[in-house]
Amino acid sequence: MKKKVGIGVAVLLFVAFLFSFTVLASSARDESAFTGRPTAEPSLDCPRILTPSNLLTPRITTLPAIPSIYGTAERAKVCDCENSGCGHFEHRAPDEVIECPWLALEMLMEGNWRFATDELMPRDTNLTDRWINATGQWPFAAIVTCSDSRVAPEIYFDQKVGDLFVVRNAGNIADSTALGSLEFAVEFLGAPLVVVVGHTECGAVINAHAGATGLADNLQGVLDHVMGNIEDSECADSAKTDNVFAVVEQIRANPVIERMGAVVVGAIFDIASGRVILLDDALCCA
Repeated sequence: MKKKVGIGVAVLLFVAFLFSFTVLASSARDESAFTGRPTAEPSLDCPRILTPSNLLTPRITTLPAIPSIYGTAERAKVCDCENSGCGHFEHRAPDEVIECPWLALEMLMEGNWRFATDELMPRDTNLTDRWINATGQWPFAAIVTCSDSRVAPEIYFDQKVGDLFVVRNAGNIADSTALGSLEFAVEFLGAPLVVVVGHTECGAVINAHAGATGLADNLQGVLDHVMGNIEDSECADSAKTDNVFAVVEQIRANPVIERMGAVVVGAIFDIASGRVILLDDALCCA
């Protein structure tokens, strides 16, 4: 009797497995037809070799000048979305090219609104997104921000894999590695927007403002770089915005960024509230 029961259970498990496999296969076929996912898995055996002959053709030529339409008291009013959180941009495909920097900025601010209000976009396109991203990348913005574990831009801007080209280091500084990375993002990936995001409670800025010395060579080099950006800061709070303004100007002065016409703006991420506050050049403190 026990043997018959065991055989019966095994048969039922086998039938259930076949049914699940059939459903998953059918779902994959339907998803491919609906989303345009590649019918065959892209070959990853031969990665793209970056040479002058096969680098991606730059998409950006000229972009509008940066308007003074944003600040600490209001969100950026770009495109046609007047109300924060109107949710126009929740389902962008990774290969959808965004060339307008103000649309890119609006998408970031919409995403931050979702994060700050805990109304995140549905995460139900990962399978399709992975297939698309395996063939290339089309980030709509480059983000320069701190390495602090509490300030991950893909999370606080509520974006998906492939949406953002992120450069992170302690103090969100524009050293040669950061600038070289941004040159690649803007010229060869076509990112129309660069956002420098400082944050509250930044250890690098706080210690740099306090004049910390005697640290390990590499760490001291980072703080020295920040110190050069905040020489005239009256307090640690103003130092965080002064550091962002300095980095924004350093990136804007980069010949590749300038030639490509990418828009560069500054912002502060408030760890406690989760909000990203855009900064205007005329403002002193956030």
